[in-house]
Amino acid sequence: MRCQKEHEQQHVDDFNAGLGNPWIPSDFCKGKKNGFRPGLPKGDPQNQEECRGYQKQLDCLQNSPIVKSGALDNDINYVKDKCKQFCKQQ
Repeated sequence: MRCQKEHEQQHVDDFNAGLGNPWIPSDFCKGKKNGFRPGLPKGDPQNQEECRGYQKQLDCLQNSPIVKSGALDNDINYVKDKCKQFCKQQ
């Protein structure tokens, strides 16, 4: 899947921002070893975080230089479906 790195980087950026995101508790990584993969909080906040990741991925796909060739159509449709799933409340 193309642009997966951008999706995952959005999660990293959100977790690094920490206190700026109300769905990420300030002590979420407290006591965890370096390299810990935090996962996401349960419930509605998880949808918000995945929504942000898929929106970032969709933006990457739609701005790719090869988008006009149609080579990304399957990826774009998949990510659009995920946006519908996770971005319902927006």
